[in-house]
Amino acid sequence: GENCEDILAPAGGYVVAFFNKRLVELARIAGAPADKKAGVTIHKKMGERVKKGEPLISICSSSDWELESAVKDAKRQMPIVVEGMLLERYPRITEL
Repeated sequence: GENCEDILAPAGGYVVAFFNKRLVELARIAGAPADKKAGVTIHKKMGERVKKGEPLISICSSSDWELESAVKDAKRQMPIVVEGMLLERYPRITEL
């Protein structure tokens, strides 16, 4: 879409979670599926390193009002979680 806005990572770290229902909600707030230019683009994968200020997602809409509404909603409750350390890549060690 012509009207797009990036939601930036609030901190550096790794992508540890995606909230798919939130991503769908944001696309709907932006006007999808009726507005063919509306939607959410995800820029990062699970486990990917992210620097502070890097785009996590872009929200697009034909409507300035719907775009602004979706962006506010995304910033209020982030659909992607970035944390400082990624522990899942390493096997858990248990004491015997």
